[in-house]
Amino acid sequence: YYNDSKGTNPDAAIRAIRAMKCPTCLIGGGYDKQSEYDEWIDAFEGKVKKLVLIGATREKIAETALRHGFPKEDLIFADTFEEAVGACVQHAVPGDAVLLSPACASWGMFKNYEERGEKFKELVNAL
Repeated sequence: YYNDSKGTNPDAAIRAIRAMKCPTCLIGGGYDKQSEYDEWIDAFEGKVKKLVLIGATREKIAETALRHGFPKEDLIFADTFEEAVGACVQHAVPGDAVLLSPACASWGMFKNYEERGEKFKELVNAL
């Protein structure tokens, strides 16, 4: 389980994805800062096996992912952050990584990225 809640834009999140050495369940999405997600999605190849989307950007990101050939069956929509972490837990198998690197701001769900990261750690530690 990797907490990159500070990955609040696509460029920062790309670096986290590229660092993954195993199949990854990725939690992405959040507040819409009018970013483009094409390069972020392109970084998924050979890395991201499931994309769990939250927040105001989830439809926009899903459309971009599908346009870039990300399999529809590997997209998961979560209504809450707890659901997002739970979906990753459900789909990860031994040897997989679960990565929070949302490429979006936390506003609307959390006060800031630190609070989002703390919630992620809390949920993971409760497993």
